[in-house]
Amino acid sequence: QAGDNGWCKGTGILTLTASDPQNNTLTISGDIGGIAFPCATGNTCFQPLPQGSGTINYSVTAAQSGMSANGSTTWKLDATPPSINGTLGGVLGSNGWYLGPVTYNGSASDSLSGLASLNCTLDGSPLGSCNSITVTGEGLHTLILTARDQAGNTQTLNQTVSIDIQNPTLTSGINGTLGSNNWYNTATLNASA
Repeated sequence: QAGDNGWCKGTGILTLTASDPQNNTLTISGDIGGIAFPCATGNTCFQPLPQGSGTINYSVTAAQSGMSANGSTTWKLDATPPSINGTLGGVLGSNGWYLGPVTYNGSASDSLSGLASLNCTLDGSPLGSCNSITVTGEGLHTLILTARDQAGNTQTLNQTVSIDIQNPTLTSGINGTLGSNNWYNTATLNASA
């Protein structure tokens, strides 16, 4: 599966096919990035490609005549999306709610083809950077980080930030029968939050 910048994504198979005009028995051999691979005697050989990049060397030898041919090619395979990390900082209350502004630091990396881009949005608005994002305002906020590697693989991280800055309000009142000297004979406390 073709990706970006000459990289392939998904699985990759090396297919080698050889022929001999005299129909000699053929043996194909070679190495992928310096690691030798065996092939059964015959005119075809299939080898799974590892993730990464490098040089493939191959050769074929005719058993009866000893004649041989060789060649090389390169491969670039990255089937793994980049990794994304993010940390939240702030005063954490209960049940995942923050009691004030929250600072978010996001990063991404890709060890195979390399990171091409990291984009971030806060509540649907694009941000210039994914580091030191300050989230303010009460309520639920959504941070979305999208990383893309040089091969075209993408990874997305959704982070929800919940902020509640204000204390709850509490009102109360007393109803009852007022006696002497501001003492109640009977009283009911009514409170709401």
